[in-house]
Amino acid sequence: MKRVLYIGGFEMPDKNAAAQRVLSIAKALRKAGYETLFYGITETGDYQGNIDGFQYEACSRPNRTVSWFEYALGKGITEYIKQKSPDYVFLYNYPSMAQERVVSYCKRHGIKTVGDITEWYRPTSLPKRIDTWYRMRVSNKHLDGIIAISRYLADYYKGRTLIQLPPLVDKQERKWGIQPIERHDEKIHLVYIGTGSVKDRLDKIVEGINLSGTDRFHLDVIGINGEQFCKIYQQQVPNNLDVVFHGRLPHQDALRYLMSADFQIFFRDNIRVNNAGFPTKFVESMSAGIPVITNRISNIGDYINNGVNSFMIEQPDDNEICSILKKVSLLTSEDICEIKNKCLKEDFDYSHYVDKLKDFLENL
Repeated sequence: MKRVLYIGGFEMPDKNAAAQRVLSIAKALRKAGYETLFYGITETGDYQGNIDGFQYEACSRPNRTVSWFEYALGKGITEYIKQKSPDYVFLYNYPSMAQERVVSYCKRHGIKTVGDITEWYRPTSLPKRIDTWYRMRVSNKHLDGIIAISRYLADYYKGRTLIQLPPLVDKQERKWGIQPIERHDEKIHLVYIGTGSVKDRLDKIVEGINLSGTDRFHLDVIGINGEQFCKIYQQQVPNNLDVVFHGRLPHQDALRYLMSADFQIFFRDNIRVNNAGFPTKFVESMSAGIPVITNRISNIGDYINNGVNSFMIEQPDDNEICSILKKVSLLTSEDICEIKNKCLKEDFDYSHYVDKLKDFLENL
């Protein structure tokens, strides 16, 4: 059995979206006949373990200038690769200089390299901006193959050996059978799940509900509390709105709120960082049969039949958001049930990508 060594900034077993992505890809690889080992990072001292039959190890997340530069330069990484003797090395958004070191070593030893590219951020610090620029425009083109999370990235690396994989899920996991929270009102329940970062425009959601002038909405906010919202967006939630902040919750609890909602709502600005990525929350929502209210970013429009299985606007401006929320507020419970029935998507289950992934590796 051929072996894949997956290296990058994911926190196993399931501490970030990156971990969920690489684990789902590893399940597809296993079904295709490949063994996968993980080497990620940790903030909690979780240096090794087993998740769903996969062995993982980790180094400490770099938290000082010296440790970041050591990580960025790939200190010790080729020795680790030599120890594990893989046939393929997958690099998840790996620092450019470390990636160059890995690629050079692997070419000398007949190991194929694959980049799992899921983002194109513009960091604020100069060293990280240089690293990102070089990785995206130069270093990634030295890899044998590329896994692109979005059409934007697939188009950018067009002409290379490439496979486009959105975030994937395992519909056989127990979490998809979570029982929803019982509801005792007639309101339309919206849920926002995220960190409240400015890219997620939670402020636009709150403002849109306020401008819609209806009291039909209840909004559950998962991921931040009310104080954090005020600090991030420099504004208060109007007292007349039915908004409940739950703060950070375990992933299972966040999923319970998702599965109890009528819609998941999120808006993001139409900029490169959002178009190069692909929102994991969208994949979870559609996989759970919960429609979304969002705007056109990345290539999520490939999966949305507007007004039929979800609602999508073009730009997250106040007028468009207010207009779509007014439209949603007029839906009956029967309307929402019909939308949910048309929303459930199996497109993101990893099992649908096994043959595609196998062909990709065999053609490197």
